[in-house]
Amino acid sequence: MEFQMLDQEFWYGGAVYEGYRQPVGMKDCVEWDFRENPTANQLMPLFLSSKGRYLWSEEGFLIRFHEGKVTVEGNGKIELQEGFQNLRGAYLAAMKAHFPFHEIRLSNRFFESQSSFIHLFYLFNCFFSFSKQFILSFRYYHI
Repeated sequence: MEFQMLDQEFWYGGAVYEGYRQPVGMKDCVEWDFRENPTANQLMPLFLSSKGRYLWSEEGFLIRFHEGKVTVEGNGKIELQEGFQNLRGAYLAAMKAHFPFHEIRLSNRFFESQSSFIHLFYLFNCFFSFSKQFILSFRYYHI
């Protein structure tokens, strides 16, 4: 798939670790290959436009931005959807179509119990701090 960027259009998306290189504008030259995902949660085959467009695929893809021209290649179906006014509109449309929001309710026991995962981190830090002090003191006095 190949298409032209719109005037004053900027694109965001793809990978967490590439966020510092975004947004991608008309004058940028960038290539990202998201066909393989070595992590469980750092890539998403979604790009959002400030002009209300989005790119989506169920599978990863190779995307090139070159001075206003966008080229996308992949094994799966790649969709370019438009007409959603702005970045927010593009995200909401993509979410509704491809990963709809559903309410998740945590058990009240999670909030009422004193043994939450946050408490476990606190206990771990206390244990680690104590162990470190113990090892350092042992080393100092017994060697």
